[in-house]
Amino acid sequence: MDVLRGYKRDMSSFFKDYFKDLPYNEEAERALIASCILDPSSLNALSESLSPKDFYNPKNKAIYEAMIRLFSDGKPIDMPSLIEVVDKTPFKDVDPEEYIADVLESSTPFAPPETYAEIIRKNSIRRELIALGMRLSQLAHSENDVNMMLDMAEQMLLDLSNQRFSRDFEHISDLMAEIMRRTELLIAEKRDIIGLPTGFQEIDRMTAGLQPGDLIIIAGRPGMGKTSFALNIALNVTQSSNWPVLIFSLEMSKEQLAQRMLSIMAEVSLQHLRTGRLSSSELTNVIKSVQRFKTVPIFIDDTSNLTVMEIRSKARRLRAREGKLGLIVIDYLQLIAPTIPRESRNQELSEISRSLKSLAKELEVPVIALSQLSREVERRPDKRPMLSDLRESGAIEQEADLVMFLYREDYYFKDAKEPGLT
Repeated sequence: MDVLRGYKRDMSSFFKDYFKDLPYNEEAERALIASCILDPSSLNALSESLSPKDFYNPKNKAIYEAMIRLFSDGKPIDMPSLIEVVDKTPFKDVDPEEYIADVLESSTPFAPPETYAEIIRKNSIRRELIALGMRLSQLAHSENDVNMMLDMAEQMLLDLSNQRFSRDFEHISDLMAEIMRRTELLIAEKRDIIGLPTGFQEIDRMTAGLQPGDLIIIAGRPGMGKTSFALNIALNVTQSSNWPVLIFSLEMSKEQLAQRMLSIMAEVSLQHLRTGRLSSSELTNVIKSVQRFKTVPIFIDDTSNLTVMEIRSKARRLRAREGKLGLIVIDYLQLIAPTIPRESRNQELSEISRSLKSLAKELEVPVIALSQLSREVERRPDKRPMLSDLRESGAIEQEADLVMFLYREDYYFKDAKEPGLT
C-alpha cells in the first residue's frame, strides 16, 4: 500500500509539472482580436481555420466566439454588438467593455491576422497533444488489455489529426480525369446505378443510387415509417455492397433499433418479436437472421444530444477503424444539439443542416437524415407532404440534395384504395 501511495504522489507531482506551463501566446490572441475588430472581413477566412476553442485565455475565446457569431449573422462587429452577445462568464474580475477597450489600445497588429492565427493554432495543437499525452499515460497505467490500449491510443491520435485536417482546392482537369474513370467503369460494367443501391428499384431508377457527398432527407409525420424505411435502406446497402453503415439513433435505444432490424431481416412482425409470440417457422427465421447479423457491418450509436461535431468525430473514427464507410443514417435531424446555441431554433437547424452537408462532402459518403414535418399537413384536405412542411427550417430543403417524403393514405383515410401502402 505504501508503494501505491508513493506512486500516486509521484504521478500527481508529474501531472502538476506537466500542465504548469501550457504553451500559449497572449500577445498573439489579443493582436488577432484587435485585427478582427479593425477589419471584420478577415473573419471570412479565419472562421474556417481557427476555432474559439483554439484560444487559451477564456476572455479572448469568448470575444472571438462573439465575433464569429456576429459575422455569421451578418451583423456589425463593434463594441455595442460585442458587449450584447459576448459570454459574460469569463469576465468576473473585469468589465467586458473595459477588457475589449484595453485589447484595442494595447495590441497594435504588426502582422496579418493569418500570422497570429497560425501561432494560436499551433499552440492549441501543442496543448491538445499534452492533454492526449496525459490520457495515454493514464491509459497505459490501467488494467486494460495491451492490444486494446494500442488500438485506443491510435484512434485518439488519429482523431486529433483528423480534426486538424482541411482539404485544399483541386484543378478541374484532375476532377475531369476522375469523372472519366468512373464513366468508363460504368460503361464497361453496363450499370445504371452509380451510387449505393437502396434496394428499392424505383428509387434507384430515379436517383441512380445514393451518391457520395449527398445529404438526403427522409421526412414524414409520426407513424409514416421513417425509421423502418431508413433501416431497410441501411440493410440493403450493407448486403449489396458490404460497405459499413453507421446509424445515429438520437430517439430510440440501440436495443430497440436492433430489434426493428431483426424484424425486417427475419420478415417477422415486430409485435410478435416484442411479445415473444413466435411460430416455429418465425423462430427459425429469427435464429437464422441473428446468425446473418454477425457478418453485417452495421454500427449503432444511441447517444442522445449529439452535436454534428461529435457525429463527425465518431464517423471519422469508424472509417479509420474499418478502412471505409458507406452510409451514415441519423434518426432524427431535429434532435441534433447545436454546437453553439443560437437565438432561434431556425438558426440552429440551419447551421445543423449546413454542417451535415459539410460532413457528407468531407467523408464522401451519403448522409441520410430523418426529419419531422410540421402540423400544417394535418390542417390541409390533401395530406400529401411538400417542401414547405419541413419542420422549423427552410434551410433543410436548401442544403439537401434529395428530399423524400413518406405518405400513407390509410393513416388519414379509412376508405383508402390501397391500405397498407406507403
